[in-house]
Amino acid sequence: MQCRQLWYNCSLLPDCSLCDIDNGTCLCDLQHYGPNCFWLCSPNCEKGCDISTGTCYNCIKGKYLESCTADCGAGCSSQCDRYSGNCTCRLGYKGLNCSECDLQYYGPNCSLECSPHCADGCDNETGICYSCIEGKFLESCTKACGAGCVFGCDRYTGTCTCKLGWRGNGCDECDLQYYGPNCSLECSPHCADGCDNETGICYSCIEGKFLESCTKACGAGCVFGCDRYTGTCTCKLGWRGNGCDECQSNYYGPNCSLECNPYCVDGCNDETGTCNKCIEGKFRESCTEACNPGCVFGCDRYRGNCTCKPGWTGGLCDDCL
Repeated sequence: MQCRQLWYNCSLLPDCSLCDIDNGTCLCDLQHYGPNCFWLCSPNCEKGCDISTGTCYNCIKGKYLESCTADCGAGCSSQCDRYSGNCTCRLGYKGLNCSECDLQYYGPNCSLECSPHCADGCDNETGICYSCIEGKFLESCTKACGAGCVFGCDRYTGTCTCKLGWRGNGCDECDLQYYGPNCSLECSPHCADGCDNETGICYSCIEGKFLESCTKACGAGCVFGCDRYTGTCTCKLGWRGNGCDECQSNYYGPNCSLECNPYCVDGCNDETGTCNKCIEGKFRESCTEACNPGCVFGCDRYRGNCTCKPGWTGGLCDDCL
């Protein structure tokens, strides 16, 4: 179809799709609008724009508003609403426009999960927890508070208030007098400086005790305690033995402090003081009575009977012939 002579020639108006052959009015194609179709529609328009206002008929995917110049949220799972930008969010996003990371996600595409130890989500960019669940600390909330903390611990230092049996800034060591998995077992009362946190073995014993458990008493005759493992020691006067737990030959009594009778041979009984033997010429348990002078070689320990010298007679050799 040709324009009439002296009227507009369509070929002179390259932005026109068609022109009226009677009056030269330009009819715009899909990508142009305005007088003589001079202006291009926005590249964000889908299927062209209004030839008078330039308003897009529809927006291309990912754009909204009348001008289709605003971006839909990065987290939209499908095209957003043409006028409000609202949409349904993909996993990891939140908000009406799905433009923010959900509480438990962070990173450029909200595709990284916050640490499971974060209590209230994490920073959208860095992933640093806003706060830690109870029992964790550090920015990443990955380190455990000490097992002995009463109510969690400081977010950044791990310091806390300790339960009974624990010590240290982080309440991660057993107190001196406690041991075991939960520092709940008490060391032996015979430990001088606490005990091993795991085994309960005393570091040292109070004076007068020995063995690993410090439960056995040193000998009563030890001067300054005894060896931690063997119980050997230096003896006080009146005592003997490696552990100084026996009276010396010539001593007896509760503290081996009493001397045996001087008439005893080979010492006396540790408890009673009874002589083991009497010196020649003495008899009775105490060896304090003298054999009669008529006896040849001493006399019987308990009765005084003896063999008589010449000129003596009687069971005790106490009569002259």
